[in-house]
Amino acid sequence: MDPVDWTGNRHVPNLPWIKLDLTTSQGQAKLLRMIEEPGVRFVHLGIPCGTFSRAREIPLPAHLLARGMVEPKPLRTEQQPWGFEAYENPRDAIRVEKSNELARFALRVIERCRVYDIPWALGNPRRSLTGARRCRRRHGRDGCALSNSTNCRTTTRVCWWRTRRSRTTSK
Repeated sequence: MDPVDWTGNRHVPNLPWIKLDLTTSQGQAKLLRMIEEPGVRFVHLGIPCGTFSRAREIPLPAHLLARGMVEPKPLRTEQQPWGFEAYENPRDAIRVEKSNELARFALRVIERCRVYDIPWALGNPRRSLTGARRCRRRHGRDGCALSNSTNCRTTTRVCWWRTRRSRTTSK
């Protein structure tokens, strides 16, 4: 099975990949069918971090504000991990709902992998608001940010592409 990414990816991958919009029922159905095909040995998935990121909680430095940059506002909290009831910017509401749909679908993918006994991993930054703790409660220790083939959680440090910034992948 080739890797899958969303249709709006602005980056150019170095290998063949399948473009799907996993916020649609058609894209989700196609991916679930692909998981059922013979030969799938492992599934790794990630949820877009934009709306789940805690970086939105960090105030911008004064020099960036002086240049006219707008400070991003948190779109979720620990108490409201699925987002707020209302947003000033309608675009934020759409982004949060699409990210929520992808998070719910990730749980469906994990369930499908469990049914077919396919090892899986879900990348999840350590302090993200993705609800990984709820996922672990629902799926046991063999869940988020880990592979169910090892029945344990794995914490790794990874560097962002072409940066020196490091991030840790579990909590």
